[in-house]
Amino acid sequence: MPHTISIGNIYTAIKEEKLDNCSRVLIDRLWPRGIKKVDLNDILWLKESSPSTQLRKKFHSNIIDKTTFQKMYYQELTDNSERLQPLIDLAKQNDVQLLTATKDPNDSYLLVLRKVLLQVMA
Repeated sequence: MPHTISIGNIYTAIKEEKLDNCSRVLIDRLWPRGIKKVDLNDILWLKESSPSTQLRKKFHSNIIDKTTFQKMYYQELTDNSERLQPLIDLAKQNDVQLLTATKDPNDSYLLVLRKVLLQVMA
């Protein structure tokens, strides 16, 4: 049976109990404000799977729009599949919850990451 890959918010996740058979992974490249590393408990931090610093800066400076950002991030992931390997390894063993500090995780780069992971693992 395939494992699920879900998306969530780090601020919510640190307040929740550890999920059985689920690896929780913070993906953000920058450390989230107001969180101490000790607060992560079982949550891993794999920033290598996040958008590159250059891509993130272009998006936040409004040099590129959301659609272009998503296409470029998709390309980054498919061109550098080694960035996905730790997540693939986790997803082969358990469900995975991808976490971000973004206010709305369902409107974030994690959707692109999830899509690529599901394609690679299909």
